[in-house]
Amino acid sequence: MSEGNKYSEGKSPKVEFSGLVAGLATSAVAVLSQVDALWQRGGGAEEPVEGGERPEPLSTEERKKRISDGLAGARQLIDTLIVLEEKTKGNLTDDEQKLLASAISDLRLHYVGLANRPPPKDDQTEAGDG
Repeated sequence: MSEGNKYSEGKSPKVEFSGLVAGLATSAVAVLSQVDALWQRGGGAEEPVEGGERPEPLSTEERKKRISDGLAGARQLIDTLIVLEEKTKGNLTDDEQKLLASAISDLRLHYVGLANRPPPKDDQTEAGDG
């Protein structure tokens, strides 16, 4: 057994409620940021890969699919926080309740802002080819 493994020593790391909320919220923010990038840049076509080459731009259909999948994933994380709020009602400290409510509120606003954007236009990459 590993000397540094706290589980094997009978000591488990302390898990805080705030860490759970922060982890779920951070994951949702990361997914929403990726969705936002798909709308902004067309899915990373401007980012060079190793060797300085640029990847092929995503097709409009692929961008729409990735946006839809990303929004669904973010929604699932937000819904998880909502279920956590419902199931822990009356059992949280004031600070924990405020943290959870704030995370849910902020994520809902970010989600709605992205979900209400019009879908990407057909192959924006063709606009500069002329």
